[in-house]
Formats: sequence, structure tokens, C-alpha cells
Amino acid sequence: MRRTPRRASRVNRRSLPALLTALAALTGWLMGPSTPARAVDCEYPAFGDINADGQPELAVGVPTAADGKGAVDIYYDRTLPPTRYTAASLGFTPSAIGEGFGSSVLIRDLDGDGCSELIVGAPHADTGAGRVYVARGTPSGLATTPTWPVLRSPATSAAFGAALTSTYTADRRFVLLIGAPSYDEPAAESGAIYLVTTDDATGALSTPIAITQDTPGIPGASEQGDRFGSVLNGNIVGVPDEDIGTAVDAGSIVRLLIKSVSPTLSISGQAWNQNSSGVSGTAETDDRFGAALSGGYYLLVGVPGENVGSLVDAGMVHLFQQPDMNGAAGFRQLKSYTQDSAGVPGKSEAHDGFGTAVAIGYLESGESGWNLWIGSPGETINGVLHAGSVTRLAFGGSRLPTTSLYAGHGLPGTLQRQTIIGRTLGVVGDDYIMEEDGSTSLLIGAPFTDRDGKVTAGIVIFSRYSFGSGPRSVVLASTAVEQELYGSVFGG
Repeated sequence: MRRTPRRASRVNRRSLPALLTALAALTGWLMGPSTPARAVDCEYPAFGDINADGQPELAVGVPTAADGKGAVDIYYDRTLPPTRYTAASLGFTPSAIGEGFGSSVLIRDLDGDGCSELIVGAPHADTGAGRVYVARGTPSGLATTPTWPVLRSPATSAAFGAALTSTYTADRRFVLLIGAPSYDEPAAESGAIYLVTTDDATGALSTPIAITQDTPGIPGASEQGDRFGSVLNGNIVGVPDEDIGTAVDAGSIVRLLIKSVSPTLSISGQAWNQNSSGVSGTAETDDRFGAALSGGYYLLVGVPGENVGSLVDAGMVHLFQQPDMNGAAGFRQLKSYTQDSAGVPGKSEAHDGFGTAVAIGYLESGESGWNLWIGSPGETINGVLHAGSVTRLAFGGSRLPTTSLYAGHGLPGTLQRQTIIGRTLGVVGDDYIMEEDGSTSLLIGAPFTDRDGKVTAGIVIFSRYSFGSGPRSVVLASTAVEQELYGSVFGG
């Protein structure tokens, strides 16, 4: 298989100015300090590395913590318990009950100093308008004094911050994408995405620009309940609540082709669904095509509501290829899978939800190799109802075997009723970046697992896949809290 081109560099190293240019005062969508001061000594970073120790940090969002005030756990050392951060501990105004700080999490280097920042969504803040927080990365961990302003929703009841991702424009400008799926213009919960760029010299954030399905160049139309912006992955938008003809919530994906954001927005897009040429299946009610996304050059798309024959919600996934993130040509489906497909372990069953979560990871094992992980949280195993599983599929020369993973079989623990393992999945770092020993790592969420006597405390399984030592999976250390649903949100 031809090697996939890697990004030009992990870190854009820029000279550090002695003094940073002060940002002009902004009102409304920005609150707090407006002049980011760069960290120093961030010399040997990895992608998603907050403290520049050469290892990407693990981030787990806990929006249910403390009566829904929310928190984010950062694992600086995977063998130790995490450091828990709240809005208050990071120096921001304390969250109110129900704001959901940690509903979305992203780790990105905004100012190019080598230490990545923690970006956190709180979509229920400000009575549902939503906020996004940015905490600076430093060699000693996250700074607890704010240096970036809080981003506030320009619209009421928008759930601004429900999803976060990033991409690049055609001229290689970094763009932060913020989902606001409850945005109500022109119709209730039609949804929007806000685009925010950073200043190359200072990392300062631009005024956010909203796009919807009514924006010129974006396919489709803003319709009630579409919730555009609920699922984000790089330049791909999942719209699982999109109606396709008379098929309600059949779902679609939109490829954003962003030429520039500022000083002038230049954007277009392409829409794909199961009625599109070259895409397997048929758009049907409640398929929810686009409910889960992962990848870049290769893109996995989950369709957890797909009926396989008479089996309701058995689920399906599609594998697409995207050779050029900003090019209109070349995007195409390579394969589609159900649990009845040749080479896929198990079999399709009603309510498995195969494709509820997806992840794709890259290995170099003498030749290029990819691994696809697909969550089936509704899977019943050995008579244990909705224990859940994760299917690992080898693709493109991977040496790891195709298999089904569940508690007691490739994953730690014992089978529990309704633990729904595979409800969430996350790749550590990104799909192009391996750890130094040639391994890629996966986070598996089982948020409904009972633990240490606590009902639905939840667990996170850290699975490391190396061609040197094979797969190793452990439950990350954390304090069990009743009904915290730990493992519901992972940082991207």
C-alpha cells in the first residue's frame, strides 16, 4: 500500500517575541484577558502534548461531575490517577449547576510554542447559550491563570461548545470549529458551526464566524431539528438528524472545503448520504448516517441505526478515502461493513448499534497499516444483555489481528449487564501520529459500568497497540463516583 503523506510538521516552531501585541478589546463573545503570553521551554512536544514531555496527554471530559458543573481529567502519567480541572481551578468563573463543563474537549497548540492548550466546551452555560474555555499548556501542566478569553455564544440557546474540532484552510491557516447544534436560525435546532482562527504571531483568537446549511456554498438547507454541528471531525460534519427526502433522521455528512476564513470567508462543501452515488445502502428513517466520525485521509463513518435485513438498529460503518482535505475531487467510499460482512467477527443482531462509536489508528509495522475500531454498545455477549463490544479490523497491511474485544476477552474486567462497552472511542494523539515505539493508543469508554460499589460510575480502558509487544489494555485509575458516567467524553 502506498504510504500516506504525513503532515509537514507536528509543531509550527515560531520565534518567541519578547512582548506580545495586545489584542483590541472585544465585547460580547469574549470575556477576560485578551493577550496570550507564550509558554517557554516547550521544546520536545508530541501532538496533543500539554507539558511537552514527548507524550500526548489523555483527556476525559466529565460533564456530569458535581451536579453537572462539570470537569476534565488530564492524565499526565497513564499509570497514575488524573489531575481533575474545573472552570474554577483553571482560574475562570466557577461553573453553575448543569453547565456541563467538559461536554467536549480538544487539545491543540494554538500559539505554536510547542505546548498544547486544553479547549473545553460548556454548552449549557449562560442558560443554554454555551461557552468555550481555553487553558494554556506549559511545561508544568495547565496554567491556572487564564490567558485566553472565554468564548461566549453570540446566539441564545445555541449549545455553543457541544462539539469541538480543528482543521486547516487551503492556505494552511489553523481553524477551530465550534459546534452549536441548538442554534435556532432560521428554524429551531437547525444548528450552526462557528469558525475561529488564531493569529500567527500571538495565538490570539479571532471573532467567531457562524456557518449554517443556508450559508452560500454549503449544501443542504437549515431545517428544524437538523442539529448541524452536533458531530465534528476535522473538515467533516456529521448531520445524523438530517432528513433525506421522506426518510427522517437518515443522516448525512458534509465536507467543508475552507479556502479562507479571514479577512474574507471563502467556503464550500459537499454532502454525502446513503443515497449518494458510490455509497452503500439506502437512506432510511433513523439510520443516523454520520453519528460517529474518525480519521482524515481515511475516514470512518458510523451508521448505528442501520437495519440489516429485519434486524433493527444492527448498525453499519463506511470507510471513505479523502486524499486532499481541501480538494473537491477524490473523496470516495472504499468499503462498508456490517457484522455480517466477510471477515468481520460476530454477527448482526438487533440493537447492537455497530458504529455508535468509531476510531481509526495508524501503525508502521514494516509497511503502512491501519486499524479500524468500531463500537457495538448494545451487543449481548454470552447471554449478558448489552455488555457491549469493540470490533478491531485490520486494514492496509496491519499486523494486528481482526477480533472482537469485550470484558474478559481482550479487555480487562468481567461481563456486566448493560455496561455498553464501546459507547465512546478515542484515538490518543491523532491518526497520523504514533508514539515513539511505533504504537497507537485507544481509549474505550464504558460509562454505565458499576465500579467499587458505585452505580454507573463508569470506566475508561486504555488500550495500547504495538507491533513490538502486542495489545495491552488497562483500566485507567480514577475515583469512582455514583452516576458520573465516566468515559462519556474523550479529548480529541
